[in-house]
Amino acid sequence: MVSVSIMVIITAAIVFRYRSFDSTLLLKTLSYDIGFSVRQAQSYSLGVRQEEGGTFAFDAAYGVSFTPGSTQYSLFQYTNSTDPSAVPRYDNTGNHTAEDVEIFTLGRSYVIDEICYTTSGGETCDDGSSLTRLDISFRRPEYTALFYVEGSGGPSPSSIESASVRITSPTGNSYGEIEVGYAGQISVSLVEE
Repeated sequence: MVSVSIMVIITAAIVFRYRSFDSTLLLKTLSYDIGFSVRQAQSYSLGVRQEEGGTFAFDAAYGVSFTPGSTQYSLFQYTNSTDPSAVPRYDNTGNHTAEDVEIFTLGRSYVIDEICYTTSGGETCDDGSSLTRLDISFRRPEYTALFYVEGSGGPSPSSIESASVRITSPTGNSYGEIEVGYAGQISVSLVEE
């Protein structure tokens, strides 16, 4: 009876640690996938991406759009027919035209928890209560990132120095953070709570 009890305790501990390890590994992989998607948008903008039908988009900007509380994010192509210098955004109003290149799903109950941006006044993070979207984009021939934050109290795009996205695991004990600096550098980190 004692041997069986010890085996049950050891087995329970191993299963619990495995689930934690599995969750951490998936969170890290998803964080790197998001970082790769941002790098892909930067690459599409610096080069020239061939569209369906064989045409080339020389003046298109590419970006990635994140919405807090969502399990999806979008890699998009942006054009503005009247103001090519407008900050690219995931918007189809007025002269803004954004088309999905690819929509990514996080899966397994992972969610975009918060969007953050940094200005000279410090970092601001929001879970969707006042900031509803973060767009990180790039325009040819520059490698620098352009940021657009939608929602009440959002700063002007030119004042944002960096932006980040936080995704959480279903267990809620850790989150992945993908930060993009103005100069186009991308960093991925995993934070255990």
